[in-house]
Amino acid sequence: MRTILHNLCELQRPISRFQTATDRPLGTPRHFACFDNASHMQVIGLRLSVNEMCFPVEAITDRVALLSASAWHLKDRLSHYAKVTKFAEDVESWANSSRDLQICGDIGNHKKHGHNHNRSGVNPQLIPEVVFDTSHSGAVEFYYDGATKQRELLVSNPVPIRYRVDVADGDRKVIGDADTIIRAGFAHWLPLIGQLGVLAGAGPEEAALREVLFPGHAHSNQRG
Repeated sequence: MRTILHNLCELQRPISRFQTATDRPLGTPRHFACFDNASHMQVIGLRLSVNEMCFPVEAITDRVALLSASAWHLKDRLSHYAKVTKFAEDVESWANSSRDLQICGDIGNHKKHGHNHNRSGVNPQLIPEVVFDTSHSGAVEFYYDGATKQRELLVSNPVPIRYRVDVADGDRKVIGDADTIIRAGFAHWLPLIGQLGVLAGAGPEEAALREVLFPGHAHSNQRG
């Protein structure tokens, strides 16, 4: 759970690392947005001034797919815990009572196996083009090579760039953004986590997680 919470925070963290190309003239886009640790290359791209840009960044969509899988597969650990403690709740049925959680499972399985079981009934998929908010970036310069997936985004104002990853159904109709869906799926587990008493221990890690997951009434949400 700690890892899921950490990755949920990372999913909301905007792009805030930039590398400045000092050989570019002042007044032009000269700050490379850093989406990962790959080295940048000198490019001549399309110069624009737009509020949003959409292009694929596999490092981001891969991270979203893995987080979706983690939220879904929490059921495996909770099922094991329920068996050990002889808890009567059917964890599998609990998981399947949330469409958001089923969508997480479908996305995660598609990433791992190349297909999903379509538990959610909507055949969800991550839209590969990530949406970036460049409304505060000033003039931007953009380069993308579809064959090699090489892309560069240079901005005039190196301010944090927020982004979102959309989820579409089998007809490519957007049904929501991944952050909202994954959070709703994870939140579906919280009542069961409380009933199972998973975080009822006296250790500092359990206490810290209780405070995050059940703020203000951490102890009352855990079976004694």
